[in-house]
Amino acid sequence: MWIRPSLPMILFTLIVTSVYGYIFYQTWFNIDDLHEWTNKFLNKLSFWYPFKQYSLGILQNKKSWIIKTRITNIFGMFFILLYDSLIVIAILYGK
Repeated sequence: MWIRPSLPMILFTLIVTSVYGYIFYQTWFNIDDLHEWTNKFLNKLSFWYPFKQYSLGILQNKKSWIIKTRITNIFGMFFILLYDSLIVIAILYGK
């Protein structure tokens, strides 16, 4: 038995999907700029950020970072699409 989602839930789903779609685009088609932006962002963080050195260490090996980022992104997109399909099913068959 499906429950029809409310309008705020549908809007939240659209916003999350749009944001993740933008991240997916950045990861696959604009990866060099994303790597540069991430590196600059981490270097601007204050000294008290606990994982700054660890994160910068990951960014040092660019090929490894790209592969890990893309694999993580594929899993994320799979779950976002699964979530979207469940929302569509709930809209169609919900009471």
